Amino acid sequence: MPGTSTQCNKIILLLIIVILIYLLLCKTSSNFGGSIARLVGGGVKTLTSSNYSDIAENNKVYFIKIYTDWCGYCTRLKPAWDTLAKELASDPDIVIAELDADNEKDLAKELGAQGFPTLVLVDKNGLKEKYNGERDVASMKSFVKSKK
Repeated sequence: MPGTSTQCNKIILLLIIVILIYLLLCKTSSNFGGSIARLVGGGVKTLTSSNYSDIAENNKVYFIKIYTDWCGYCTRLKPAWDTLAKELASDPDIVIAELDADNEKDLAKELGAQGFPTLVLVDKNGLKEKYNGERDVASMKSFVKSKK
């Protein structure tokens, strides 16, 4: 049909413009990387020894799951952890994160992991607190929100 490819090209161009505007708006916010991560990955930030120092600089509350791939309890916690991250993704003061203890042994030890999963909250002052409560979304959400 005549004109169909022209209409498709206009729609594609419009979509590209919308995406570029969104990216520009995200880039002007102070949390560009976090915005993209939340858009694509559901909000769980991966911590490593190379980005852990960001915690002290960000003035945010970090709720960290320290896990291993071979841990059955860790596997069972994953859906609740992902849901928690999605539910708190719009809160700019809270970061839901995870740390692979097999790849980051020293950092896991520094955070107090002795068994898995270990859940640790690091507050805005850098104080660490282990979470020993229930592992359901509502309980974890209530805990982390009470610490902001």
